[in-house]
Formats: sequence, structure tokens, C-alpha cells
Amino acid sequence: MRTPARVVTPSPLPITLVPVWASGADELNPLYVSPASGKPSQMFEAVTGGERGLRFSDACGGALAVDSSGLTVTALQISPECTVRASVGNFTDLQSRGFSITSRENSGG
Repeated sequence: MRTPARVVTPSPLPITLVPVWASGADELNPLYVSPASGKPSQMFEAVTGGERGLRFSDACGGALAVDSSGLTVTALQISPECTVRASVGNFTDLQSRGFSITSRENSGG
């Protein structure tokens, strides 16, 4: 599960699910990208049984909000160290690397 190192609040958190095969991570053919657009891939459908087999959850003490579908995560509060969890088919306890949530004023842009 890939997330940016830093995200600005309030905004959707880009999450990319990267399949890892015996030969390594397949960065060129992600399993799923959130927020999603378009139809999920056949590989995603095979692994999860469809979007109902994917759920993200806040592992950041309330700094993240997950929509009612469980598929879109929004950064709500500033946090120096945050993670997001995911349940993807039979893989029920995946966790992202740490990332920070900053405000627009502090983002340098």
C-alpha cells in the first residue's frame, strides 16, 4: 500500500495498492487506486471479489475520515505521523508506511 509522504488537509488521501509477486512489487500495474475512477481491473476483482472486498480504515487517531463505502480516505487534521489500514480480500491487516498531514499554510505552496 503506497501513500504520499505528505498530504495537505483537507484533501483526499491518494492510496495505491501495489501487488507484490515472487519477482517483486509490480509498480506499473497497481491493483487499485483510491480515490477510484473507472471500473476495477480483473486482477482486483479476482483478489478481492470486487470493491466490497476492500476497506480502508483510520489508523491515525481520527485525523483521517473514511467515507461510508470504505473506499475513500480524507485527511482531516494535521498529524506529524499517520498511517492508514486496509483489508484487501483475504489480506485483512495491511498498513501503509507513515506519512504526515499538513495544512495548506505549512505546505509551502
